[in-house]
Amino acid sequence: MCFDSHSHLIENTDVNLLSKKYSLFDLFLIENNLMIRYLETNYSIQTEPIKNNYYKGKLVYEIKFLLHTCKIVTGKINKAIISLIIYDLIFKNFNFCLDHNNLRITIKDKLKEYDDEKDCFNHITNKYNLGTDIISKWLNVLNNEIVD
Repeated sequence: MCFDSHSHLIENTDVNLLSKKYSLFDLFLIENNLMIRYLETNYSIQTEPIKNNYYKGKLVYEIKFLLHTCKIVTGKINKAIISLIIYDLIFKNFNFCLDHNNLRITIKDKLKEYDDEKDCFNHITNKYNLGTDIISKWLNVLNNEIVD
């Protein structure tokens, strides 16, 4: 599944398949009025690292796919949601982060960059009850787990 533009992404009927793969993708669909928000549905985001085995090729493909998706979507809220999905995926497969030094540095730098614009992330996390100050929590984990 590959998308060329934001409009192509939201018009594609297969977009709902992404919700099955990434539960937080529902937030993207809700924000773009493609799905009704059910208040009884609880969404969660991974803030504690899960250190498990991973399949490098599959994980790299998924991260690249999500990065491409983030690149083509428009609007800060949409970009923030896709970014949350990426970091949720990384924290669910934290050994991948620990095994790749360049990725670790990139993740820390990007989170520091996001920390400057955390109003958008706070809006989403508050709206969907994902927790508070997610960016700071992720940075704390990275600082505690990873020594440059």
